[in-house]
Amino acid sequence: MSKQIAITQRQITAICKGAARAGFVAEVLINGVVVRLIPEAQASKAAAGGPSDSELDDELESWDDDRNGSKTPTTPSGYPLGSGRKGDPIQDWYDRLGFDPLTMGRAEMVELQKAAEERWKASILGTPLQRRERLALEKLAAYGPNVAVNIRDVKHCGPDTQDRLMARGYLETVPHHKYPDSADKLILTDAGYAAFKAL
Repeated sequence: MSKQIAITQRQITAICKGAARAGFVAEVLINGVVVRLIPEAQASKAAAGGPSDSELDDELESWDDDRNGSKTPTTPSGYPLGSGRKGDPIQDWYDRLGFDPLTMGRAEMVELQKAAEERWKASILGTPLQRRERLALEKLAAYGPNVAVNIRDVKHCGPDTQDRLMARGYLETVPHHKYPDSADKLILTDAGYAAFKAL
């Protein structure tokens, strides 16, 4: 008696077409519904009995070495670290900081982050207030300067707006008692109140 397998002919066809586009040959084993992708160069070996797992591992390692050019540290996506590739958010962040993970350590990263934050704060001072900053100042000014206001009572004052207002010296925050990295109360400074009056 034949038993229906859990994979359809359409799925098998799609797997084979996808493997062919990627330069592989798909091998479907019916008795365990196992799909194994084999490098095209190994297809004849697979037909004769298949390579062992160690042979496949050796083949994949040599393929990785060829792709990377040498045995250099790589990211999970397989790109060499510090390669300057476009579209990798971690590498883009490292590039903006001036950090090289191959030659620098955590202490250097902390120093570079502090320097980048100081540059960012200095760049904020010369820019006009954004819409959300003006709305947050207006709301806080209704309570007056140097009054701690619950963050829920101040709309349009998310983390980015808080950072910008703090960089200008217009705002101070009181950390949340359970989550010290987030603000619980906002305090409009005298400079912030004066800036609101000048609007």
